[in-house]
Amino acid sequence: MSEVVETTGTLSLVEQIKAELESFFVDDEKSVKGNKKASQRARKSSLSLNKLFKQYRKDSLERDAKVVKE
Repeated sequence: MSEVVETTGTLSLVEQIKAELESFFVDDEKSVKGNKKASQRARKSSLSLNKLFKQYRKDSLERDAKVVKE
């Protein structure tokens, strides 16, 4: 996956996070066994996860602000 896809809802963002985490765990398992390409993919996934988590936090704060205003 390793690309942040623009979404309209938090639910699909959570699905992206789940998919990226799954990919990360698979690559990490291979990395532990010495697969250098898997190590590279796991590091790339970690960067993508960081972006996804930042977007989740931003969306969550915006959603909470809308709830307080209503």
